[in-house]
Parts: sequence; C-alpha cells; structure tokens
Amino acid sequence: MAKITITLEDQRQGVTSSLDLQQASPREAAGLVPSRALSMGQALLDMVAMQQAINAVPRCSRLPVSTTLH
Repeated sequence: MAKITITLEDQRQGVTSSLDLQQASPREAAGLVPSRALSMGQALLDMVAMQQAINAVPRCSRLPVSTTLH
C-alpha cells in the first residue's frame, strides 16, 4: 500500500510541485509493483507540469489572430 503526497508551493518565480513517495515501498516507487495511488499521483503531477508549461506561453501566442472581417 502506498501513500503519495503532492505538494504545491507558491514562490516568487512561480509555483513548484513535488511528489513525495516516502511512504511507498521501494518496489512500488520503482514501478515494479503496480499501485493505483502511485499512478494517480504521477498523473496529477504530469497535469500540473502541463499546466505550468501552458501558462509559460504568452496569451497572445495561444489565440490566433482573427481573420474575420467585421
């Protein structure tokens, strides 16, 4: 059984995230034993990293210039 802790911290340069596997067995942490908690924790951390990457892109780059004539 694994207990996974995800920590999100506000800092001046942005938000940092970490995944704490201290209460997971070494076999679970290495991925040798499938653990739903571990896979969900990793998926959540991946979503945080993806959102941080999206937020790093300037807004004007995310939305294409409208070509509609008014």
